[in-house]
Amino acid sequence: MKTVIINSIIVIIFLSCAICLAEEEQKPEYVLPVQALAPDSPPAAWSEEKVTTEHETLMGAEIITDMGGKHFSGTYWIFIVVTLTFLSMILIPFIPGIIETFRPKDDYPLPVKMDYSKDPRFFGKSFRAKLNQPASQVLANNSLSTESNMQFVTISREEKAEFITDKEININSTVHHVLYVQNSLKTNSNVRFLKEIYIRGNAYIGENNTIRALAADGKIVLGTLSNIMRWVDAIGSIEVGEGCNLGVSVSTESYLKIGKHCVFKRLYGLPIMTYNTIETKLVAGFPNPPEVLTNPVSTIEDTTILLAKDYKITSDQEVEKDIIAKDNLIIEDEAIIEGTLRVYGNVVLGKNVVCFGNVFAEGNIDIQENTVVIGNLFSQSIITLANGVRIGTKEASKSVIGKKQIILSENVVIFGYVLTEGSGVIR
Repeated sequence: MKTVIINSIIVIIFLSCAICLAEEEQKPEYVLPVQALAPDSPPAAWSEEKVTTEHETLMGAEIITDMGGKHFSGTYWIFIVVTLTFLSMILIPFIPGIIETFRPKDDYPLPVKMDYSKDPRFFGKSFRAKLNQPASQVLANNSLSTESNMQFVTISREEKAEFITDKEININSTVHHVLYVQNSLKTNSNVRFLKEIYIRGNAYIGENNTIRALAADGKIVLGTLSNIMRWVDAIGSIEVGEGCNLGVSVSTESYLKIGKHCVFKRLYGLPIMTYNTIETKLVAGFPNPPEVLTNPVSTIEDTTILLAKDYKITSDQEVEKDIIAKDNLIIEDEAIIEGTLRVYGNVVLGKNVVCFGNVFAEGNIDIQENTVVIGNLFSQSIITLANGVRIGTKEASKSVIGKKQIILSENVVIFGYVLTEGSGVIR
């Protein structure tokens, strides 16, 4: 489209220039009288040889103004050539499309895997796959013991790796190589790992540790004020102390429990829990979803409510349809929403609200105390979840995505995935 517009502008400019040149050169042509051109011819022949239909005499010369019977000026030929050239430049971009329309070669649909979903534990799984092969060779040689066994392995490039059964690292130590531990790992405070770690058992990380990347087949206990440079992944549970920087990603097949004042980018757990979570609410308190509509749907008005300005849903309302709000939307305490919310402004869900659908907003999403959302949350701005909020269920994990920021309070439970491009914080 941009090419067509640019070519059109160039054509207009050149045509304008050509017309100006044509007008400049289209002046009367002065010729000598016919007598001077053919002095031997009789006067009667002079008038017969004229092919013009109109002439004037100026200063003893004839002015020929009729172009029809004489010739075309060179400027007009330039005008025609330039016009045809740039018209072809406009048409050239459309030629492949025209050919494909009448003689299609790739009219088959693209092979799209419709059931594909991103694996939130990709980092941990790929790292395990790269380290398991050299580890199996060490085990086959029966050379794995409590003593250090150094080997060279290829991860992204060739690295030195230590293979050992169990490991405890002293205070203020720095580990410069990849570490493979068959059983369990324990570290004291102020330990720095400059390379990746793979633990086949449990990992107990002391306070104020710095870890590049950590994968564990058991559980991970991460001490306070620890710093993750890249990612952490576990098959077992992960418990995070206060004030930790969780790097790019923390994921687990089990539950993930995070202390206050931690910062994050991406979390995955079944479930994710913030500090002071009431365990009994993990299995109780979730409402039953509404029954599926059996009546046929004829128009969009049958399933959707359109709100053109700021609107407030009161606590005594039970909304069975989807809602599209062109501006801000406030849902008061204890309201029940069975559909999905699509809001172009900010949306506020009050205390003890139940929403069975998804919540999408161009602005902020603010969910207050003890509210339950069974669906997904997506905001182009900031998501704030207050004390007691529950997102998703164990049977159906969901996503919480806030582009600019996600703020989680204590006693928040999310079954599934949390992601922000900005900053995430446990307050």
